[in-house]
Amino acid sequence: MKDVYEEKINSWEEYIQKGAEFIAGNHNFNVLTIDTIDRLHKLCVDYVCKKKNITHPQDLEFGKAYDMVKDEFIRPLTKIAFSKYGLIMISHVRESEVTTRIRKFMKSYPTVQDHIWQLIDGLSGIILFYTQ
Repeated sequence: MKDVYEEKINSWEEYIQKGAEFIAGNHNFNVLTIDTIDRLHKLCVDYVCKKKNITHPQDLEFGKAYDMVKDEFIRPLTKIAFSKYGLIMISHVRESEVTTRIRKFMKSYPTVQDHIWQLIDGLSGIILFYTQ
């Protein structure tokens, strides 16, 4: 059995530090798993809001804070994804009913926000859906 090490991350700054340490490679691990990417996104939003002295990203005009969050969020993920290490990002699922002309069915989506999903989808080589 391979070694597994869990690191609790409580702030965006801590994630940046630990991610840089992981990429530096002073360990025997091959893969970094983020559980959950939704929570990591929330830490990033909190960081940008604090940095800009706002309470919510929509407090800056014309979606500027949302763009700042996207830029801040994708930068370290890209570094990990393009490193020699594997990257697994976990999100939960939400379901909604879709109605077409000929039928109704349930469609499953990751719980991460759509604009963040578009970013991480581009970094992903394989997307798996697991259910019990």
